[in-house]
This record gives sequence, C-alpha cells and structure tokens, in this order.
Amino acid sequence: MDACKDDLDGREADLGITFGIDGVLYRIRLSVDHAADLYDLLASYREQARRVGLVHLDEPEICLPAVTFASRGEAQAAARDWARARELPVAAYGDVADAIWCAFELERMLEATEQRQ
Repeated sequence: MDACKDDLDGREADLGITFGIDGVLYRIRLSVDHAADLYDLLASYREQARRVGLVHLDEPEICLPAVTFASRGEAQAAARDWARARELPVAAYGDVADAIWCAFELERMLEATEQRQ
C-alpha cells in the first residue's frame, strides 16, 4: 500500500482500517468518505457480532496528526460528551459502545481533514 493514498481511488487517505473475516486480517487505507461507506456497510454486522479480541498493529492507523488524550478515561469521557451533545444513547460509565466510538472518531477525522484544507 502506498503510504497515505486511498487504496480505492489513489487520492489522499485519512486513515487505515483493519478488518477481518474468516480468520484473515486485511488493512486498507481510505479517505474519510470511503471509510464512512465501509463503516455504514458493516454497521449491522458489527452490532450483531461478538467481539473476540484486539489486534496490535505497529503501523499507525491514522494518517492525520492524532488528537491525543491524557488517558483512556479522558478519551471515553470525550466520546460520552460527544454522544450526549448529539442526543445519542450512551452509558454514564464504562466503555463506550463500538458504534458510538467509531462515529466519534470518524467525526474527529472529518474535522481534522477540513482543518487541513
């Protein structure tokens, strides 16, 4: 894969997405638009699937300068605040649901992309 080039159309990519099926992991670099399409396509499947683990990847997943949080708790609190501001259902404590987390991250990436342009 060409670093930070969208694997579908060659324009600038905003993030790398790793996904798996049948025990095989795949990674694709996508623009925010293509990433949103992929997340939309997989949303109903992700909601019904069981999470079986996490994969550690050495290469960064986001091509944009990352917004960092002091702690995981701070990141979770920011995602909860984001969800509440949009009147989305979110638990008062504990891990934020994957769908909320992905939407939160995708919006942050969209904002970062707009700021770069």
